[in-house]
Amino acid sequence: MLMNLLTSQLKQKLTEMESKIPEQPSGNDTCKVLVAKLEQTVKEVQQNNSHLGSDLETLQLKYNLLTEAFENRTAELKNSLQELKQLKNIQQLQSLNNLNEKFQKIDYSVSSLKSHEQARNQDFLALYNLTIQSESEMHSKMNQYRNEMSNKINELQRNINNKVSLTACVEHQTMFSSDETIKFTDIRTTINNANISSFQSTGLYVCTVSYLYLISVVLMSKTGAHEINILKNNNKIVSGWMDDYYTSSANTYWSSAAAVTTTWIKIHNKASVSNQYPSMAKYLADQSSMHHELETLRRQQEMSMNLLTSQLEQKLAEMEAKSPNNHPETTLAKSYMKMALTACVDPPKNVAAAEAIKFKDIRTNRQPNVSSFRSTGLYVCTVSDLYHISVVLMMHSENHRFHIMKNNNRLVSGWVDQSSSTDYWRSHAVVTATWLQVGDTVKVTSEKAVGIGNGIASCLTIVRIS
Repeated sequence: MLMNLLTSQLKQKLTEMESKIPEQPSGNDTCKVLVAKLEQTVKEVQQNNSHLGSDLETLQLKYNLLTEAFENRTAELKNSLQELKQLKNIQQLQSLNNLNEKFQKIDYSVSSLKSHEQARNQDFLALYNLTIQSESEMHSKMNQYRNEMSNKINELQRNINNKVSLTACVEHQTMFSSDETIKFTDIRTTINNANISSFQSTGLYVCTVSYLYLISVVLMSKTGAHEINILKNNNKIVSGWMDDYYTSSANTYWSSAAAVTTTWIKIHNKASVSNQYPSMAKYLADQSSMHHELETLRRQQEMSMNLLTSQLEQKLAEMEAKSPNNHPETTLAKSYMKMALTACVDPPKNVAAAEAIKFKDIRTNRQPNVSSFRSTGLYVCTVSDLYHISVVLMMHSENHRFHIMKNNNRLVSGWVDQSSSTDYWRSHAVVTATWLQVGDTVKVTSEKAVGIGNGIASCLTIVRIS
């Protein structure tokens, strides 16, 4: 059809062209050429039309095949859809059964939860009542503890305010026999001391206020090579050594010796001073025999004091945790916390120049972390305050200084004077007071290598002055 239409149009076009072209003999050849071209074009168009017809038939065949396949696939899908509908009905039925079972389980769980809720309500009510009761008991105990603490602190304040002090001297040159109590009859200072006349006549000081005491004695004597002892309840607590350097000069020279210590003295405890040991050999022999007994007592005392100190620190920590704003009682308890340490050199040893002298024999301990001090000789301050520091050393040396060091800076020094021989043990002391901050360190050093005697004649005492 398309080809026929094109052919007719071409013929019409040719007719119109022939009618418009005048007859000219010279243009016949041109027209013939055009006609030949047109005929060739017509042939090509006819060939294309044939090809298009063949392609159309092929497409029609493919269309028929696709239509048939589509119809078959549609039938299959219909069958599958029908099967799915049947399967869906079965699954819906199963799902319904499952839902019924789940609903029954949920209903049972809800009933169980209600039962548990009722039980928990009863438990909560009981717990609430118990909490109220515990809170009431805790407040009652806290009030009781606060009252007890307040009473103890008030008692402590009374003891602190009730200061006791005594300074007494030997009034006249007097001879005392071995182990005799030395009588200090010249009273220079006395505060809150009863029975001073008894002390003057017997040399025996009887405690009237239980507290931590600092005790020191300095004696000047012509008799050498013996120790002076401070005794508590007739038990020796510290000694000083009177050297024998001048003994060969027929006792024509005076020597001095000192002893310093801290100790806790209870009411009716007794303190006295005596002299003992006519020779250095006897002194060293006796010190050796007493060493094991003193070491055992020292360890027991150290364990007890460490336990008490840790318990006190734990109690203060608990009080701070319960009282974030720091009750006055806690602050006051800290301010009156007793800090004291008396330690002696044991065993005798040689000390290098500038080496920290280690005082391993702890005689009095109101200080935490004393094990570090024993191993290093370094005292570390834990409470900022004013401290009294004294050291007495029995040394086998001459012509040098020994120092009390604070934070590795020299605080105060003692001098060991020159002699004609270093074969004598000589006792020397130095005393100071200084303000220590938390973390400050204190140690004792010598400016040259020295030998230091053992026992309770070479001791360091550090006590907080509250």
